[in-house]
Amino acid sequence: MRALTLLLALMAALMLAAPPTYAIPVPLSTTLSGANEVPVVVSPGTGQVLATLDAAANTLLLKSDGRGKL
Repeated sequence: MRALTLLLALMAALMLAAPPTYAIPVPLSTTLSGANEVPVVVSPGTGQVLATLDAAANTLLLKSDGRGKL
């Protein structure tokens, strides 16, 4: 019983000493064009999407820019 108590105390001390972990936001980007579509679409429209995925905050930030859309 004494060994179990010591083991539990050691585990608790190690868990408290562990530094907190932080998720690093993941940046994503892509270029938009008709040539990237399946099937290919003939269009003068182009654009760009920038996204930031933050798993710690459960958020996805999207920024988009488009030109020449029909």
